[in-house]
Amino acid sequence: MDARTNPTEASPTTTVRTPADTLPSDAMPSTQRPLAGDLDAPSAVTTSRMPLHDAGFAARYVNRSVLGRGGMGEVRLCHDARIGRDIAMKVLRPGLESTSGTGARFVREARIQGQLEHPAIVPVYDLGLAPGDDAFFTMKRILGSTLEEVVEGLRAGNPEVERRFGRRRLLTAFSQVCLAVDFAHSRGVIHRDLKPGNVMLGDFGEVYVLDWGIARVRGSDDLADTPMDLARLRDTSSETRDGEVLGTPGYMAPEQVRQDPIDERADVYALGCILFELLTTQTLHDRHRSVAELLATTLRGSDARASVRAPSRDIPPELDSICVKATGTNREDRYPSARALHEAVERFLDGDRDLARRRELADESASRASRAALRAAGPDGKGSDRAEAIFEVGRALAFEPTHAEATRLLARLWDEAPKNPTTEALATVERASRKAKQLATRANTFAYVAWVAFAPIVLWMGVREPYWAIATLALLAASGIASMLALRSSRHADLLGWLAFVLGTMSLSLCGGILGPLVIVPTLAVGHTTGYALRPGRTGRLFVVAASCLAIVLPLVAELLGWLPSSIAVRDGAVVLLPRMLELQGPATVVLMTAAALGTIVVTGLFVGRIRDEIDEGEHRLRMQTWHLGQLVPAQAREAVAADLRRRRSG
Repeated sequence: MDARTNPTEASPTTTVRTPADTLPSDAMPSTQRPLAGDLDAPSAVTTSRMPLHDAGFAARYVNRSVLGRGGMGEVRLCHDARIGRDIAMKVLRPGLESTSGTGARFVREARIQGQLEHPAIVPVYDLGLAPGDDAFFTMKRILGSTLEEVVEGLRAGNPEVERRFGRRRLLTAFSQVCLAVDFAHSRGVIHRDLKPGNVMLGDFGEVYVLDWGIARVRGSDDLADTPMDLARLRDTSSETRDGEVLGTPGYMAPEQVRQDPIDERADVYALGCILFELLTTQTLHDRHRSVAELLATTLRGSDARASVRAPSRDIPPELDSICVKATGTNREDRYPSARALHEAVERFLDGDRDLARRRELADESASRASRAALRAAGPDGKGSDRAEAIFEVGRALAFEPTHAEATRLLARLWDEAPKNPTTEALATVERASRKAKQLATRANTFAYVAWVAFAPIVLWMGVREPYWAIATLALLAASGIASMLALRSSRHADLLGWLAFVLGTMSLSLCGGILGPLVIVPTLAVGHTTGYALRPGRTGRLFVVAASCLAIVLPLVAELLGWLPSSIAVRDGAVVLLPRMLELQGPATVVLMTAAALGTIVVTGLFVGRIRDEIDEGEHRLRMQTWHLGQLVPAQAREAVAADLRRRRSG
């Protein structure tokens, strides 16, 4: 088949294409030229009444217009009156009828195309001689746009083209082209001139491989092979020309350029060039170069990584690999068949379709999460609503790790405390609170036991009022017993704990009888208060501090009012202690005061250290849990969450 040159009689806005010829791509700017199907529509179906006997060529075929011209043929839009349909008729261009071999090649093209019965190859209806012995053949008239037009529209940023021809549709069409070419290969036919201009997308999902004029039939030695004269390649045209170039420079395989024997992998190379152009909207070999330069770059090879040529088009690496393998300079490096290329593209499309479905599922989960979070934040919100929101956010991020709405919602849920936590969440908090209370109760029990251990020192000093001493020791013992019972009880732990505190506070107040309320008692009160102040609950903490202070203040008030004897006096610049409970003896008094001070420091220090260890362990466990949970969310989502949290807190 001859190459197609720009027709001179076709309307510049006509976009109908036939298998043999195309209209000029530069007839009007691609940003303004309508795509096929916008201007033409197939004729309405009618029931023709023309008799079936042969009424002659002129009576059957009504010539309407010229669709296009190529190097060898002219394609006309005709009406088949016998059947009542519009068809495309190809005839030899005037003046070529007598050219040696041209008529035979014309008939050969019709027969090859007519025998390739495949949905993506335009069927031939008739082959014969018109009046004057001019050869003609008719075929299906198709409406649509060539891939060349589509690529031009994408390159120009035409929004209508971008809307109609997304990447998935183009790859699906390309995959169908590969199958059509593989079918031809199975019949022993190599196309040898595959390019975007020879592939058409119909208005209703059809895909057609056009122009089988220079196809080679395996094992034949006929008019298909015309020697290529490189010296004649002086222009920059990339069209196939009759008798000059067996193929289109820029799409021809290197072995075609070298005039080596070819096989099916020559078509695989051309298909790879088409795929590269669909992905990048640029030709693999610079189309603005001369034909000689195009052939030279074909022999040298070009970087077929589509993502490198068009980084802004976000081309996946899988498609890069397909392009590189399909356009290998050495045929052994290419896909062994067009079907293998088809299967590679389908594997990518299967993944792409799966990705699209995952995005849909992510959107659905994110929407459900937003609705649940909204319910949870309302006055009637439930903990189960928040749990549902967190679950759906996790699903959304599992389907699409960088889902914008899900990451924003995750940041909000992460940062805001629930208004109505679930029973499970409350139970978790309660377990942690109970553990903290048990730790404080254990420390207070140890402190009460340590206080009772002072009894031998008290006896050593000498007891002045035995009832006072007995009452003090009894209260301390009762406090210790209540604390130990609180550790063992689950139902009454809080009640027993507060009972131990009250008894311990009363014993503190009585300890003022040893050396007065301002000596030893404040030291003991610090340890006593620390243990209970670290228990959970802000209200209870205030009560603990207030009660411990009263244990010192009330005896002082009683002394000032004269209800109790004064325990301290200032004489001649000296502070004189007047104990009520004990006899002061030098060594014993010093030992008691030292033991009380050191005991309080040791008990309080060990207790606070234990609390600190528990807090550190809890924080470490929390950080590790947070880190592990964070690993479930990809880095992009974690960064988005962190950025949202910083923005919310700074605002």
